[in-house]
Amino acid sequence: MPNRLSLRALLARLATLTVRHPVAVLVAVAAPAILGGAGALRTPVDLSFTGVLDRSNPEVERYFRAARRFGLGGALLVLLEGDEAELSSARAVVAGALATLPEIGSVEPETDPEWWLQQAPWLVDDGVFDDWLSLAAGTPAPDAADRLAAALGGSHSRRVEGARLIEARLAQDPLDALVGEWPFLAIERAVRSALAASHPDVDVSFSGLPAIAAQDQARTLSTIKVLTPVSLLLVLLIFRRVERRPLGLLAVATPLLLAVAATLGVVGAITGELTLMETFFGVTVFGLGIDFAIHLLVRLREERSRGQGFHDALQATLVGTGRGVVSGAVTTAGAFMIAALAPDPVARHLGLAGGIGLLCSLVLMLVMLPALWWLLEGRRGRSPHERRRAWSGAAGAPSPASLGALAAIAGHAVRHPGTHLALATAALAAAAFGLPRLAFETDLTRVFNRHVPAVETVQRVSELFGLNGAPWIASAPSLESARARSARFRAAPGFTRVLSVADLIPSPERVAQRGPRLAAAAPAARARLGLLATLEGADEATISSRLALAGAMAPEGTTPSVALAQGRKALAALIAAQDAGPPSLGELPPALRRALVGRDGELLVLAYAGGSSLDAELAREQRLRAQAIAPDATSVSALLEAVMLGDRPWLLPVALGILAFVVLVLLVDFRSVRWMTLALLPVLVGSGLTLGLFCWLGLSFNVMTAIVLPLLVGLGVDDGIHVVHRIREQLASAGGEERTAAIPHAAAAVARAITLTTLTTCASFAALLFTDHPGLESMALVMLIGLPICLLASVSTLPAAATLLLARTIRPGR
Repeated sequence: MPNRLSLRALLARLATLTVRHPVAVLVAVAAPAILGGAGALRTPVDLSFTGVLDRSNPEVERYFRAARRFGLGGALLVLLEGDEAELSSARAVVAGALATLPEIGSVEPETDPEWWLQQAPWLVDDGVFDDWLSLAAGTPAPDAADRLAAALGGSHSRRVEGARLIEARLAQDPLDALVGEWPFLAIERAVRSALAASHPDVDVSFSGLPAIAAQDQARTLSTIKVLTPVSLLLVLLIFRRVERRPLGLLAVATPLLLAVAATLGVVGAITGELTLMETFFGVTVFGLGIDFAIHLLVRLREERSRGQGFHDALQATLVGTGRGVVSGAVTTAGAFMIAALAPDPVARHLGLAGGIGLLCSLVLMLVMLPALWWLLEGRRGRSPHERRRAWSGAAGAPSPASLGALAAIAGHAVRHPGTHLALATAALAAAAFGLPRLAFETDLTRVFNRHVPAVETVQRVSELFGLNGAPWIASAPSLESARARSARFRAAPGFTRVLSVADLIPSPERVAQRGPRLAAAAPAARARLGLLATLEGADEATISSRLALAGAMAPEGTTPSVALAQGRKALAALIAAQDAGPPSLGELPPALRRALVGRDGELLVLAYAGGSSLDAELAREQRLRAQAIAPDATSVSALLEAVMLGDRPWLLPVALGILAFVVLVLLVDFRSVRWMTLALLPVLVGSGLTLGLFCWLGLSFNVMTAIVLPLLVGLGVDDGIHVVHRIREQLASAGGEERTAAIPHAAAAVARAITLTTLTTCASFAALLFTDHPGLESMALVMLIGLPICLLASVSTLPAAATLLLARTIRPGR
């Protein structure tokens, strides 16, 4: 960064050049910005979450590697609830509707009834197999009929009384889908339409990442679409306090829009693509860019109101306030650029976009905006008096009376510096005592929109079925290893359901043990089946008496005719299993192969855990258990853990680098440790008290508050820099008794601009408080708490500290 004197000279020459050659200046800065924006049009855009996930994280890469190998897609759970008599047919309708949709890759089937009937005796547990043989022999146990009825229903069907659960997998992983183009909404419409036509009394709800993400975004964006115009209107009304002319507003908007375009082009050229993070940087560019304009415009109006010509007023503005704008912009932009050195894609893209955007905005605001002002100044038909009046305080600038409270605080701080510093110290100490209460939110249900039905369905599925929709998926090269892993998952705590091909193919030991027993029982089963066939068409009393003589018993709650049908079905299945022999991998129905066999032929083991699939702490516990059994196990829950709890060893070096850079820039700018310390005071007090208040109020930090913290730091640093620059300027030109009033006058003068910048930024973020979205609300609270504190510290703590540090040592001109 150039030193203070060379920067003064550069800014003074810039003011002269702007007045002499405004059109040339406009072309010189607008042309590169337009070319950069044109380059952005040719840059690939990746608005998926995959583009901002840290692929260097081993768990993240493991998930995407497995997703590519096995075609996992996103798991979508469909929960049906209603009358038990309707649910089986309703499930068939929903599964059929899902299977026809191009957005669906596969639907986990209930075991094919015909296939299951033929293979069940080879696959059921030993106790049920013994029941089957006892039925053939005519000596069934008292509850054998009930167990056989359950077995014949399919061992892998997800059903409880009054509920069914269907799992579908999307053709495309939802993390690869572009934001705003979620396929879930079309899927939901199709399912609801199919059910409304056939089973209107059956309730349907959805869960899983595709449903949660789409519903959260749809509800939040619909709210933001309403609130954004209100927020922009508030910002406009506040900005009109310093600029009421429509052409003046356009003059400020033009460089901001060009800065956005240029930034997209430069970032795209560096990274090769634009991601979600570049969409967020616009808030930073507009927030800080409009602050640059406010500082410059308030100072220019101040100088013009004193009767100065445009050139002299512009030169005083750029040399005086412009130096603070440069220092604040370079400091904040440098902090963003250092963050871009991190390996994390979020930090890299946000850092590049924020840093380059602020630098582009700085150049355009210092060069283009004055040129546009001068062109407005020189419009035909305006007298010099009219020109001065257009820039005067009467045109809408804040009046001294409106800032009387801040001026009074600054004056009191200078008269009683010890009191103000003691209050600030006590407040920071209280904040420090609250730090042990610091909590980082790990549960996404407390970060997403509060009214996402899919989040509630997560809890409902856990209550009904004891599992969540994010299974841990492991692969196995052979049936033996798949069988071993399945057994270990079933024995491990926390896993409530395990599914694999190994459950559908009996082991050689089981075949050797059951084959002879089936062969021995087959003749008796055929004879008994023939006996039951003679009862077809008989009345209930006859069937009941003959069943008892035949040694068959009716399942509890069924009629004799139903018991007869189930008995014949069980005996037929026993005979079919003996005739067909044990099932093999090649004989699996296609639907089961798609669900349980990977594209490369590896066998999948799906282990479903209990509890929420949206709690990162629980996800970590589940991952450790799963990978102790299968080191390659992964789940979408592993991505949740990586995002919410992932280790970031680069964080401390980056934070220290940013701190060192800020200190270095301020030292170069002020050439004094004392001045540097004074400039840092507001942001240190504001950040410290904001953190402490969050702790004491029980508010948790999350991944979204981490995004907005750099903006708070950047604005807080700007406040201190502008106040210190104005104090130095006032002291340099004051003499005698005037010097004693220089500090409060300087603080009060700058307070006009920083009050407006605080109000505009707070207004833009305040709308987020009404989104019913905890994550966005926490972002707003950081700004709404931190910025006013930085403002207050700039007119109280900073003047008080300046009075004590500089009273005896400051010399005019330093």
